[in-house]
Amino acid sequence: MVRHQTQSFHSMLALIEVLGAPFQWAAIFHKEDINFTHGHHDLGWYESSEKTCVHKLPCKVSCAYCRTPIMDEGRNMILLFPTLINFKSPEDRKNFEIT
Repeated sequence: MVRHQTQSFHSMLALIEVLGAPFQWAAIFHKEDINFTHGHHDLGWYESSEKTCVHKLPCKVSCAYCRTPIMDEGRNMILLFPTLINFKSPEDRKNFEIT
C-alpha cells in the first residue's frame, strides 16, 4: 500500500548504462508511506559495501526467489520501481507520471 510518492524520475546513472539499461524509472517514497500487505518474508537484501545478504541499510531489495530487483532501501527513503506496482485504475497510474 502506497500513500503518496515523493518524486518519480528517470535516472541516467553511469552504472545503469554499464549494465545495459539506458535509463531507470523510479519513484521515491518516505519509508513511513510504504506498507507491504503480505510481509517481508519473501524479500532478499544485498548490502554492497560489505557484500552481504544481511538486512543492513542502505541496501538493495529483491525477490528472495528469482532475485528480481524491487527497490533500494535507504535509512529514510525507498527508491521503488513503479513497473512492479499493480495499479487499481488509470487515475492511480497517473500519480506516477514523470515530474
